[in-house]
Amino acid sequence: MRAVSDEDYGTLDISCFSTFTVKWLIPRLYHFNALHPDIEVRLSAAERPADIERERYDLIIAVDDAKNADHVEVLQLFPEWLGPVLAPSLAARIKLRKPADVAGKPLLHTKTRSNAWQMWSKSLCYALPPQPGPEFEHYYFTLEAAIGGLGVCVAPWHLVIDDIRDGRLVAPLGFQDSGYRYVAKRLRRPNKRLDKFCAWLHLQAQAAPSP
Repeated sequence: MRAVSDEDYGTLDISCFSTFTVKWLIPRLYHFNALHPDIEVRLSAAERPADIERERYDLIIAVDDAKNADHVEVLQLFPEWLGPVLAPSLAARIKLRKPADVAGKPLLHTKTRSNAWQMWSKSLCYALPPQPGPEFEHYYFTLEAAIGGLGVCVAPWHLVIDDIRDGRLVAPLGFQDSGYRYVAKRLRRPNKRLDKFCAWLHLQAQAAPSP
């Protein structure tokens, strides 16, 4: 019983959006495992924001909705920046030099973020006409389609940092602040394992490069 209740060891249940899990958290999680090999992190992919007060998770990573109760602690991670990304081979052909160049190009859409192109164009005070194009179930699929040269995807910076750094994607028009903020939420109660994870998560967020 002492081993099970020891706050320094055991499993942490973390909930976050599926593409965030795949593209940002998992590639960095090896570092936490190296620091704390006795703490198991169990990840759950969510397609809707989980409820920290009703569900079993120790930590929820989500977009800040500013509806936080006093007994919920909120850790600020980073703002969301949106920008068009595409494969270098496609970029060489279609030449995106200004926002208006996006019109008429092969645009990719994501079912779970159907307004992403409008959010991006609005941030630039540019009215992008609605354009049809392939729609994918999750951002992860849309990004893979962009990497494969199928079209242009408007994506959050934190999801494409590694792909841009490794040359799989380029962002010729840069990124704009969407107004969203990513946060991690936990209940205000003692948990040494969670303290360690939150401290590590905060450092990783701070170390993430700006667009």
